[in-house]
Amino acid sequence: MLSYLFEAVLPIFAIGALGYFFGKKNIFDNRSAFAINKFVMLASVPALCIHFLAKAPIKDFDLRLLGGYLLSEIVMYTAGFFLAKIVFNKSTIEALLIGLAVALTNHVLFVLPIAQEIFGDGKVTTIISIISMDGLLLFSVTIIVMDSITNKRETIVYTLKKIAINPPFYWNCIGFLYQFEQDRTLQWCAGFSRSVRKFCFASFTVFFRSNTKQSKVGRIQQISGFIDFN
Repeated sequence: MLSYLFEAVLPIFAIGALGYFFGKKNIFDNRSAFAINKFVMLASVPALCIHFLAKAPIKDFDLRLLGGYLLSEIVMYTAGFFLAKIVFNKSTIEALLIGLAVALTNHVLFVLPIAQEIFGDGKVTTIISIISMDGLLLFSVTIIVMDSITNKRETIVYTLKKIAINPPFYWNCIGFLYQFEQDRTLQWCAGFSRSVRKFCFASFTVFFRSNTKQSKVGRIQQISGFIDFN
């Protein structure tokens, strides 16, 4: 049992502890954190959504379980939204984000990798089905509602355009469409996901190796050396 703790659980939480340490030592400041979060939301998370939705074994999903889980998420989402909106007097958009945070467990960064390490890839279908459902329904619907509220003074065409070009939304759609058009989208989706993962690894590797005397061009060339987009 202790091997599960040291080999599966602690390494995952150590990543968060490492981020906290970097913040305390001012290695990462607020601007760095904002840039990293933006990259994660606009590139890393969409790539992960493609991976899960494209390869999700939909025929093996327990629809009754998913329906019950979705109902519980909706209840928690609604409770979190109204608590933030009425009790804490937050804006509608902030209340939506709080409701989403209440409803979603951190199954992508914590639950799934720990379960894969302990039980193996063949035993995590239920977790993958929940992640796929959340990405396609809860997360995407929240994005649509927030874009609609933000652009409520604009035309319907403008609002629909903003929704359509929102990366997490259209990558979710691409991943879902793969289930029906596998032959045409598999190679492209897999290549994109690999490229993003390589870029993330290369960027952080170069960041820690770089020094203040190195030019931006030199860093970009180093990153390019890590990546093969073909």
